[in-house]
This record gives sequence, C-alpha cells and structure tokens, in this order.
Amino acid sequence: MSYHNLNNPYDFANPVTEQKLFAGRSTQLREIRYYLNHGIKTNKPINLSLIGDRAAGKTSLLNMIEIEAEKLGFLTVRIDLDEGDKESQLQFFYKIFDSIFNSAINQDYFGGVSGAIFDEYLNQTSAYTVAKDIALRPFLFPVQFAKAMDAGRTDVITSENNFKRDLETINKEVNKSIILLFDECNVLSESRVLLEKIRNIFMNKTNYMLVFTGTKELFPVIDDIFSPIIRQFKKITVDEYKDIEETEICVNKPLLDIGIEPSDIFDNATYKELHNISEGKPYEIQLICHNMFKKIQEGIVDSMTLNHSVLEDVRLELETSQDLAKRPKLYEIKSLNKRDLQNLNYLSKSLKRSNSTQIVNLEYLVYGNERVEREDLQLSLHKFLQRGILIDNKEGNLDFFGDDFDKLYTKYFARETGVQFEFNYYNLIPNYYRAIKDVCSATNSFLSFSRNNNAVHETIDYLSGKTTSITPDFNTISTLYAKFFAFNKQEIHHLELSFNLDGSDFYIHLFFEDDEQLLKAQQFQESFVQRITETDTNIALLNSSLNTINFTTKEVLVSKLKALKSNNLIKEAVKFHGIRFPIEHLVENDNAHQDNVLAHCEAIWELDFNQTQNFCALDHYNVVNLGYIFMINMRIEEAKMCFAHVLSSVEYNSFHISLNQFNSAVLEIMEGNFDNIQKNMDAVIFYAKEYEENTKTVDSTVCSCLFVPIKSADNSIIFKEIENPELIETAKAVKKSFN
Repeated sequence: MSYHNLNNPYDFANPVTEQKLFAGRSTQLREIRYYLNHGIKTNKPINLSLIGDRAAGKTSLLNMIEIEAEKLGFLTVRIDLDEGDKESQLQFFYKIFDSIFNSAINQDYFGGVSGAIFDEYLNQTSAYTVAKDIALRPFLFPVQFAKAMDAGRTDVITSENNFKRDLETINKEVNKSIILLFDECNVLSESRVLLEKIRNIFMNKTNYMLVFTGTKELFPVIDDIFSPIIRQFKKITVDEYKDIEETEICVNKPLLDIGIEPSDIFDNATYKELHNISEGKPYEIQLICHNMFKKIQEGIVDSMTLNHSVLEDVRLELETSQDLAKRPKLYEIKSLNKRDLQNLNYLSKSLKRSNSTQIVNLEYLVYGNERVEREDLQLSLHKFLQRGILIDNKEGNLDFFGDDFDKLYTKYFARETGVQFEFNYYNLIPNYYRAIKDVCSATNSFLSFSRNNNAVHETIDYLSGKTTSITPDFNTISTLYAKFFAFNKQEIHHLELSFNLDGSDFYIHLFFEDDEQLLKAQQFQESFVQRITETDTNIALLNSSLNTINFTTKEVLVSKLKALKSNNLIKEAVKFHGIRFPIEHLVENDNAHQDNVLAHCEAIWELDFNQTQNFCALDHYNVVNLGYIFMINMRIEEAKMCFAHVLSSVEYNSFHISLNQFNSAVLEIMEGNFDNIQKNMDAVIFYAKEYEENTKTVDSTVCSCLFVPIKSADNSIIFKEIENPELIETAKAVKKSFN
C-alpha cells in the first residue's frame, strides 16, 4: 500500500474534535455522561471542572462534552478564554453573553440571524446605539454595554441583577438546559473579582450548567471562592494515560480512520516504548507518531519505528515552534553531555516537594554509587544551580528553571542522547517506593501507609486462605488480587519493609516467586541500612519481615474474590482480566503465558459470564475473543455460549458478527459437522463485506488471529492459528477447501 498520498493522521497541533478519534478516558467519560444526564433532567445541574496539566487533553475532553451535551438536548455554549479577558469586567461578561446569545440565535431562537432582534443586537455591540423600540431589545446587558462603550467607559461594573434577568430571558426562550463550556480558565486565577461575579450570577441560576478547564494551580483559588466546592463543582482529573492500552488506542484510531490496519505498520513492542517515552501524554504521543508516520511517507522506513531520528525530529519540531533566542537557558541544556544529562535526570525527582539534600540522599541511599558517585552528583548539583538550570524556590525546595516547553525540549534532547529523562513531581515516599522496586527488580509490589497497612495483611491472609472473612478494602483487595494472579508458583515470598520519613510511616511490600530475586532484595536491605549510618538523612528503615504465602490454585483465588459478593470488586477484576488476556495471547507465545491467558478467561467465566453477564460490554472484555480462547483450548461448550451471546446482542457490529460466525463454523468442523460449511462461510463473507462498505476503510476486516481449519490432500483436517489474516479471503479459502 502506498502511503505517500494519504494525509498524516496524527494532529499534534490541535485538540481532538471527532468522537471517532478520541482515545481513552473511559472512566472520565462515564462520570461526565452521568452528570450530563443528571443536568438535563433537573433545573439545578451539578457543575464540572476538568483538572490537568497543560497538553493533558482537557480541551479534547471538553470537545467530547460538547458533542455529548448536544446529543442530550442541551444548548451548548463554548467560551474560549484568553489573557485579554481578565482586563475588563465589562468585556469579560460581554464575551459570556455574546457566546450564549449567539448559540441561541444560531438555532433560530429570537428570530435567528436574519431577525430584527439580532440586527438590533449588532447595532448595540458594534455601533453602540440603542433603538427606542423596546420590542427589539429584550436584554438589559447589551444596552449597558452600548452606553458604556459609547462613553468610553470599559471600567463599568456589570450589573449582576440585569445579567441574571437576561439569562432567564434566554432560558425561557430556548426552553432547555444550557451548558457553558469554559476553556483555559487559568487566565482567571489572578482575578478573584471575575470568579466571584461568576459565582454570584450562576450558582443559584436554574437550568445553567458550567464546565471549567484548568490546571491544578487554578483550583485552590476556585475552591476558596466557590466554597464549599463539593456542592458547587464535581472535579474530574485529566491525567496522562496510565494504561498502555489507552496509548495503543491513541495510536490506532487515527490509522484506522484513514484505512490502515495498525498491525501492518506498527509493531506491538513499540507501544510500550512509546508509552514510556511519552509518559502517556496524548500531545506527545501524537507528536511522536506524526514524525514516525512522516518517515514512512518520505520512504525512509516501511514501519512506524521509534528511533533516534524520530526523537531528533520531535526536538526540531519543538525548536521551530518557539524562538529559542528568547530561551537562553536551553542553550545551557544543549551544552550538557550524556553524563550531565543523566545526573540532571537523577536530580529531577520530587521537584517542588523536596530540597536538594533530600534528593541527593534519595539517589545515594537506594542506588549507592552504582549509577553515579555521590560526590559527582553533588558537583553536578552545584553546577546546575550555578547555571540556573536548577533553582531553589521560595519554599527552599529544588525546581527546574523552565516552563512546560523547556521541560519538553529538555526531555527529548536528553532522550536523543540515550538518557531516559523524566521530570518527577511526586513526593519523596512514592519516589523511594519506585526506586526500591526498581533496584530490587520487584515487578509485583505494593506501597501502603500506616492507616491501611493492616488491610494489606488481612487481604493477604484472606486471599491465601488463612482466614475466611475480611473487612473489604476495595483498593487493597483489587490491587493484591491482580498481583497474586500474575504468579504461577504456589509459594510466594513476601518481604515487608517498614520506613519512617519525616515522621510519616510507610510500608513497601515486595512479592517474589524467585529465590534469587528475594536474595537481591535482602542484600539491598543490608546496603540501605549501612548507607543510612553514613548519611545525615530524614529516612529510617524501622523493621523488615519475611513471610511465605501459600496459594493452592488461581481458581481458589478467584473463588475468594467471588465470595466477597462485591459488585465493584468483581467489576474491577473482570476489567483486569479482560485487558490482560488478549495482550498476553498476542505478545507472549510460551506455554506458561498461554496457560495464564486461559486462566484469565476462566476467571471472567466464573466471575461474570457464567453468572450475571453484567460486564459483557466491549469496554470490559470482548466476548468474541473470550470464546476464541476457549475454542483454541478445546473448551467447546464455553466457546459455544460466548458465540451465542454475540449473536443475541445488539452491542456488536457486523465485523464482530462476521468474526463470530467464522469461529462458530470452526466449532462445527471441530465437532465433525461439515454440512453447513458453505452456508456459514457465505454468512461470514456477507457480514464482513457489509462492515467493509459501511466503514469504507482499507483492510478493515483484517483480524489479529484466526483459528483456521486446513484440509490436506488425504482429507485429514488440522487447525492452525494464523496471525493478521484477512477475514473475507480466509473464509473464501475455507469454503473452497471444503467444497
């Protein structure tokens, strides 16, 4: 396939505006839909606030709220704020009123754009004149605006009563709930007066719902002004993608939209690499993918590969978007060698939260001199402070000099040199946990605090069968259940390390099934204690304990969770298994991992499918794939039930129906029924073509894998799993083979 004439589908410059391209945020969208549905049914909606770092995807999510609200019947009003809006109260509320009124006019209320009321409104706001005919001017604010502007008085205070009366007039005319979507609300963080005015005007106003977007710095101000906040706004956090699956969706959707099957040009292993380097930030994923796809279009590579050249292009793209001459500190960054950048990375932890001594101690106490000599790190710290790359903020904590752009540029410049750079703003406790987990090679681990450490022990005892009852602690149970399910041995070592940091206790739980890993962790513990005695530090290792946890089977683990009869716990477990089994099946081909794949499916079967079928929706697990795993493991009855569910469900599109029909036909062949092969394959081809025509995309019916019956010359039949087959062509080949 030629990619030269296709548009590059990765748009890093603009927020997402189409639902088909929006990736992830399923939890946030579920919550948003709940409050939108609530808001359309009541005259006193609950307002929303989207909180996240810059370029985290808040505007894209706001766009999705706008689409969802329109579907529900809201009158949607978009208000994109900028720095100039905070300069004049009159101009600020003119922007709000103008946005609301134009949304109503555009839907032909008040006579529409060709009506006399809109014509008079234009006179009031452009020529600053006011008609004598009262019928042409049903609003009070535009009259005040016209008179103030005619007198050259932009400092006039907006009348709250008049503005409220106008809002009621508009609401009465449109006769529906109105939602105001404010983007870039951080410009209001320095204007308490405007925020207080918004509160006074809207907080008791019926049928108006507000949505704010802003960074975490804005919301302490809003909390103060709109107190009590919990009654005024529902906060929704917009962070980077936590799960690699969300990054995968973010990569795949733009490709599918232009007719490219992702597996044709994107290797599975690259998803993890991309997720790590972008830290799950949607803007960076789009920026990197844009440059990877560009390399294909230029004929340099034939697949989307994350290499040094792509990272260099990302950095150059950043350079062209800014005038580096106005950012002289970046030239200091560019003068650093690889070793300097590594040391800067070690020091860029707990920024804004800890002082330089605490950060240097973190590195030395956990890693010793393995990564960098303590004295060398101290020298680097002094150099970075002297050059202004690192600074001591007013609280006495260490910080990086620059803004978001400076950080982004530094990260990609460092990555070009091979340094896996990361700016880190966690407090010290999570950073000690992450570092200790890293140095001990403990992929299964858990951090707890004194307030819930007992819950950890109770959960371990319950899940391992030592006790038969437990006081449910949702987070602890769901986390430990997922961790224990990853182990294949019946005996697990549990090393618990108890710490105190500045008066706060915390516990790090490390789980191992490998004796060598356990020995490595114990050696670390001894070294850590020794280094504490050499250092003036604020952390102490109080105690450690080693226990052996005995499990019988994964089936028993599942049964222990099921016995708690918690719908939320079961839902979380089913989601975990539903995410893991397709990934492990495609990525890991050894027998142990394939046994785990079947174990995941058996857990879903026991917790949900053979019970209530509460969570059969596609965002939890794909029943087509569930049946497929049962089929290739010769679990015929379970597979039949899964395939029957798909045929009876309205949630599945024609491609899933086609794929399901193929799998059902394979089941019949496995059972020796050859009578319906031609009919079944015709149905496969029919539904697949229907899907192909509806989507109008190339290779839309390519599958991850199929279990294909192959008839040999001596009429014997074997079944072979084929990766990335095209469904229609495969069905035709089976039909011909059994003709």
